[in-house]
Amino acid sequence: SIARMKAAVAENDLESLRAAAHMVRGSSQQLGARRFGATCAKLEAAPSADGALATVHALEEEEPGFLCEVIESFFITAEESIARMKAAIAEKDLESLRAAAHMVRGSSQQLGARRFGATCAKLEAARSADGALATVHALEEDLEGTREALAGLADRALDAAS
Repeated sequence: SIARMKAAVAENDLESLRAAAHMVRGSSQQLGARRFGATCAKLEAAPSADGALATVHALEEEEPGFLCEVIESFFITAEESIARMKAAIAEKDLESLRAAAHMVRGSSQQLGARRFGATCAKLEAARSADGALATVHALEEDLEGTREALAGLADRALDAAS
């Protein structure tokens, strides 16, 4: 987290700075926030903790926008994945159904959308495409609840930044 990076810089702990930057970069890339991930990559490659504080502050300034970007990317990916799941069910293609559910489960869990992630996990564990359509419909309902919750989170982040 950004707080860990700031603490590492304050303690002049390059190893902890790089570890925290690596963790945040991995999450940001998985969620589609490339610019934020690129900034974290700079911190991972920093030759020393000296001077890294400005880069950490740049991440802090990006964070509200980063969060909004991540949320937007998640919803685009989730909607595309649900469409792929429906197509897979129509074709009785269990592997494609599982792959589409897996793709969006990880990012949903990183955003705290546990119910959505749990429903994806059910689809990943499906033994047949028959009967999975009801679970996909439940997933669509979960997505709407997630949309409301994450929109509120994004609004609070933007308010806090202003």
